[in-house]
Amino acid sequence: MFGFSGAGIPGGRLKLATCQFRITADIAANVEVVLRQTREAAAQGADLIHFSETCLSGYAGVEHECFDEHFDWSVLVGGTRSLMALAAQLGVWIVVGSAHRLGGGHKPHNCLYVIDPSGGIVDRYDKLFTVGPPSEDDADLRHYSTGSHFVAFVSTSRAY
Repeated sequence: MFGFSGAGIPGGRLKLATCQFRITADIAANVEVVLRQTREAAAQGADLIHFSETCLSGYAGVEHECFDEHFDWSVLVGGTRSLMALAAQLGVWIVVGSAHRLGGGHKPHNCLYVIDPSGGIVDRYDKLFTVGPPSEDDADLRHYSTGSHFVAFVSTSRAY
């Protein structure tokens, strides 16, 4: 998905933290856990902090019945912005799972945002290998649009 150049990295090492927690339908609660775990990982020296699929938004068909008028996109956007600000404050990379809203009547993408140490989203991976027929309640294709490409990038923006 991505890579880091060895330039400026002593020994070419990258300290990666991977975080997991019980995801809920409460987006604000999910965001708070992600923010807390990001702070903890950064305090332990992580350069890149990785979170699971849909950890911010919750998984449609599991934590949420669907993306309807009751899904609070504004809380999700605000939480994502808070995480971006924290990445900039701590100077860390973050890869975080969420849902990405599409327009024109399209279902959202099940995505991973790649946030750099300046707090910007440098790319977004949209799940390519969605599963299950749209007729099944918990099937990806019932709730999500399939992505169209892989994501790759190289960063030399930070000396580790």
